[in-house]
Amino acid sequence: MNNIILIGLKGVGKTSIGQQLAKALQRSFVDTDHIILNGFSDYSRISAVYEQVGAAGFIELEKQAVAQAVLQDNSVIAVGGSTMLQADNVALLKQSGKIIYLRAKPETLLPFLRTHPPAFLRGDNFDELFEQYYQKRAGYYAEIADIIVDADEPKLILIKMLTTLD
Repeated sequence: MNNIILIGLKGVGKTSIGQQLAKALQRSFVDTDHIILNGFSDYSRISAVYEQVGAAGFIELEKQAVAQAVLQDNSVIAVGGSTMLQADNVALLKQSGKIIYLRAKPETLLPFLRTHPPAFLRGDNFDELFEQYYQKRAGYYAEIADIIVDADEPKLILIKMLTTLD
């Protein structure tokens, strides 16, 4: 398989960057969050699906979405932030292609996350929860990625990715 898989923290821009990259490379674009949302026509946000089905149910939906996404070949696939926390998903995606971690500094992510906090960051201690989330996931994503692209400058991300893939 020859897919490009984009991973990263919530708010880094996996979907928008993935769409641009797919267009530039003339590939199809697949978003696992969109696959999940297609099964829940009453919901427009992935967080609403998560709240409806709970953590265990959402993990199962992510596994199904990954299994469907990797059926594509020569595609750009964006995966939800928690998708890579499941070893089965990581193994399947690694077999499918190259994993690119869109790495961003906290100050890049915070404006989006403060206005669109996922359920696990809601509460009086947002800053503490965010720091734990960032430290845990950023290091893990760097370990499992084949390629790391700094995503702090939106106008340069696509250029960095295209030169990295050559």
